[in-house]
Amino acid sequence: MDNSVEHLLNEYRARQFWERREYRKALAEAAAAADSARGNGDEQGYWRMSLLKAECQVELGLMQEFATGAKNLIEDPKIADDPITKARATALYARALQCLGQVGESLKVAKEAAAIELAECGSPSGHFDTHQALVASLADSGKMEEAWEVAQSMLLLITSETPRETAGLAYWAVGNVAFLMQKGDEGAKWHAQAAICLSPSNDVYLWAQFNKASAHVRIWAHLLEPATLECIERAELAISVSGGSPMDELEIALVRAHWQLLNREVEDALQGLELVLKEREILVPSVLAEAEQLMAMALFELDRIDEALEAAQSSQKTFMDLGALRMAGQSREVIDRIDARNS
Repeated sequence: MDNSVEHLLNEYRARQFWERREYRKALAEAAAAADSARGNGDEQGYWRMSLLKAECQVELGLMQEFATGAKNLIEDPKIADDPITKARATALYARALQCLGQVGESLKVAKEAAAIELAECGSPSGHFDTHQALVASLADSGKMEEAWEVAQSMLLLITSETPRETAGLAYWAVGNVAFLMQKGDEGAKWHAQAAICLSPSNDVYLWAQFNKASAHVRIWAHLLEPATLECIERAELAISVSGGSPMDELEIALVRAHWQLLNREVEDALQGLELVLKEREILVPSVLAEAEQLMAMALFELDRIDEALEAAQSSQKTFMDLGALRMAGQSREVIDRIDARNS
């Protein structure tokens, strides 16, 4: 078969599998299409399929591979003349770094992506990608006012022509920042809008991720209400249906343990946290540090003070190393409570 025809077939199959949410098959076809496109000198086809390959890796939880691929793409000198592709690739790389817990580096890369986006007036998808990456990185870095400003500007990008999923992802990001800023009503409003756009009938896995994230930020905002528990239960169900990765299961178990801890079900929370920490070798550093922070809180409530202090100090150090200043500050608060008990 002619190489150009084979490339087109690979790309077509990759798109079909992507639309059907068959991400492993889409990944294989996108990788094959990227290779054949580069062999044929089709740089646009190569970049297009490399981006799809990276997006498949995100959905499959292959974060290290995702980060490596995105970094290789933005370092390709041939991409320099295509600002839209470079902006999307750079935003993807920022997202990968964030998923790996490298918050400081993620913010640096997200700002680079936003600068590319501002220098051109290309596709709307590129604008949304760069805005979302910058909002997430700013929030993780504790720069909440800046994150809120960028989030508000992202809302202005949404029009009647914006695809529902794209709008849903934007509303989701805005709601996250609102919750983290203790703007509970604002957060609930934008997550309600996101839920309308991100229907489980369209993508069960994305629905699981949304509900997991919504429960997470609601709990950190101390919204111990039925809506938060509903998000946890929907995420647990959707992950079981969609066949989430082990990391997905550990993250929702962490959210469930946090819910139990704040509802004074300390022994149950401790059991859940112990199960999560047994899998520490597969946890990314930021998730491990969060688990240790919650473990410190649980141990403190049970008067296991020395163990609580050790867990809290380890958590704070990891968050500081990652540049996650907001979370590091929360670990510091746990340490201060322990110090006050000891004094």
